[in-house]
Amino acid sequence: MSSQDSEEASFSDGNGTKEPDIPFSELISTSFIELIVGKTQHRMVVHEPLLCMKSEYFRKTLQTGFKEGVDREIKLPDDDPEVIAAFLAWVYTNNLDHLDPDDVRSSDRTLQLYRFADKICLIPLQNSCLDHMITIFQSVGFYLDWTWVREHYENSRASDGLRKLLVDLKAECLLSWPGASLRWKLNSEELNNEMMVDVICRMNEIASSGKTYLKPTRERGYYHVALE
Repeated sequence: MSSQDSEEASFSDGNGTKEPDIPFSELISTSFIELIVGKTQHRMVVHEPLLCMKSEYFRKTLQTGFKEGVDREIKLPDDDPEVIAAFLAWVYTNNLDHLDPDDVRSSDRTLQLYRFADKICLIPLQNSCLDHMITIFQSVGFYLDWTWVREHYENSRASDGLRKLLVDLKAECLLSWPGASLRWKLNSEELNNEMMVDVICRMNEIASSGKTYLKPTRERGYYHVALE
């Protein structure tokens, strides 16, 4: 057995859970799966053992007799190729370093990646996205496509980690940035009533504490999705 074959891959998801030790050679075997993504049917190839180790959703899809496992391809017609590319980068690296926190565009990409992770119940990736959103905010501030924010707020649970983080970030921005009142008026039509109420309540909490621009005010773990 070669030294490479004897190596084992042991990844920590960064949220207290250690993934199983698997020989590295098995993770990068010649067994590939093709992902067909979006309306343009963009094709991406990924190592099947690695994908299955990282995601129970894809493991069940490929290993329980479904058509996808037989055809060696998975169709994701409703997903954005760039989001799936970011997901695959995380699968191989176990981090989101490829989403530059100094690039304001990374906010929207990270939000979309969180929503994809939520859809396939991939909690470690959700929590990585939450941490990365905070890193981006601390680096360049709060820049998001509010259409995405509204849609997520309308289609998520009240306990959702991203909802809590968005409320905190929005509240602190409004309290801390010059001209925030104007921005609030401009953005109010893009937010649903429930988020407006949550943001105003959070603003009152921050203001009553006598602290400002805490970036954000809570520990990162407060936002994490609980591992079941």
